[in-house]
Amino acid sequence: MNVVRLSRPKSAFNASIYSIYFSRLNSISRSRFACLKIRLKTDTTKSRVSDIPRNELGIQMLSDQLKQQIFPGSKSSVPKIKAALAVEHLKRQNIWGKSVQPVPNTGFKLPPLQGANIEEHFRTLGKNQSEPYLTRAKLWSKSRALPPRPSDWKFVSGWTKYSADGIIETVKYPEDDFVVFDIETLLSESSFPLFAVAVGSSGWYVWVSPRLTGESEKLSHLIPMGNTGKVIVGHNVGFDRARILEEYNGAGSKNVFLDTM
Repeated sequence: MNVVRLSRPKSAFNASIYSIYFSRLNSISRSRFACLKIRLKTDTTKSRVSDIPRNELGIQMLSDQLKQQIFPGSKSSVPKIKAALAVEHLKRQNIWGKSVQPVPNTGFKLPPLQGANIEEHFRTLGKNQSEPYLTRAKLWSKSRALPPRPSDWKFVSGWTKYSADGIIETVKYPEDDFVVFDIETLLSESSFPLFAVAVGSSGWYVWVSPRLTGESEKLSHLIPMGNTGKVIVGHNVGFDRARILEEYNGAGSKNVFLDTM
């Protein structure tokens, strides 16, 4: 008769050995007993409840590994008066003393902070992502002289450019790489644009819908702005952006938008 005996560990965390004994009762001597020990690796990603870092109120905090990376050199102690106020507030909300299932005490390596603290880190990332458009916007804001505004406007469909030197010409879209832009609609008739105006350093631009000039019976015309990576400034510019042709390009648009709201 063959018997297999498994001696199970008392704790899933502190026992890592299963001893498996094979014996043949009444058939062989004890000297022929075979003992095989198999060492099992415990899952190090699971943490004891007692190892989870908590603050003075018992609220779970970041793991030590993450805390040292995100808040280097910071102290997590809470003054007693603030802790008492927090407890009082939690009691008023009927939250204090309730048990909460802790999340895994996870730790892993993060990219280094781009700055002395987490606030500087995200400011640096935002600044890097906004370039070179932020620099171009600052240069434009310092340029107070706009091209002279035309006194007469041509009523023709599409874009018309009024250059600073007085030349008037038809263009496919505004040629400047930084423009201030606005549109007009008649929402009682359609959400599509009827007029648009833009101004850049080289001149003024006006767009007129072909519906207004009688060249088209439909109102569903969008405004071409060119997919050239220009900066387009507007007030509540998301409304204007929705009427720009290139924003519906499946390959994506290179233009960026700056909202004055």
